[in-house]
Amino acid sequence: MRLVSALVISILLVGLVVAVAVASPFMSSYIGTSQDQAGSTGDGGGPSAGGGSGAGDANDGADGGESGASVIVEDVWESTHISFGYEEPTYLVIQTEEEWLMLWGRASGFDITPPFVDFRTHTVLAAILGTKPTTGYAIRIDAIAPDENAVYEVNVRVVSPGANCLTGQSLTYPVHMVMIQKSDGPFQFVINPVVVGCG
Repeated sequence: MRLVSALVISILLVGLVVAVAVASPFMSSYIGTSQDQAGSTGDGGGPSAGGGSGAGDANDGADGGESGASVIVEDVWESTHISFGYEEPTYLVIQTEEEWLMLWGRASGFDITPPFVDFRTHTVLAAILGTKPTTGYAIRIDAIAPDENAVYEVNVRVVSPGANCLTGQSLTYPVHMVMIQKSDGPFQFVINPVVVGCG
């Protein structure tokens, strides 16, 4: 009886191992496809620039240069609590590590290493809203696409709180930085203001 039970258990274990071995390639393929799709939407890879599927997609997306075809971007940095020393809205194209370190040298209230960017393969675009009197303000680079003249239009959404919005009474410094595959442009920032209605 014990021998029969042991044989049955052994057969079940072998069947389980075979099933996992057969299913594993399909599971890996599905996970890889999901990551690729997430990268291709321009969701970005978090605050630091680097490898991963998002970077590969950015390289593929920027090569085409077709009119109206969006360039895939990756988030590099986004915050509201660090001042970069600009009082008014400022839009920057950063092509070198020296320029990058110069920008971060202006930052106040920041005590960690700036996000890494390989400027041999990438260009950084920064949208800095300047100093705002309250919370409720935001700035974001939504899309980048070349027009019919091969000028890269950088669409920037600038959000302001409406008159009826409750906001925190503290200074904020909205900023959004993204990177794309290395490009000399030219770039044109297109500002899209949005006022949030609150009741």
